[in-house]
Amino acid sequence: MAELRVEIAGRSYRLGCEDGQESHLAELAAKLDAEARSIAGKSVTVPEGRLLVMCALSIADQLAEAEAARTALAARVEALEASGIDPEAVAVRVNQAAARLARLAETSIAR
Repeated sequence: MAELRVEIAGRSYRLGCEDGQESHLAELAAKLDAEARSIAGKSVTVPEGRLLVMCALSIADQLAEAEAARTALAARVEALEASGIDPEAVAVRVNQAAARLARLAETSIAR
């Protein structure tokens, strides 16, 4: 098991992760740190526990939006396939939409 030190909202944390997952964990921590700094920057003083809850809710909201978009896309794919449209063309468009959603999520977290 590997260990990694990350900083989130000005505090340092030592976390364990599977070997080889250090860079992924560091990226996730950086996104959480950016979200925490964004939220903290909008408030005069937010206690640490409340800040982390607000971060978790914000990220959960982003995930819910992405899941809803994925569900809507899946429904559209099913409808397109039922109408006889080429599934490969649909797959290309779904991948493009997924890439756009990923960019939107990154932009949202980075603010």
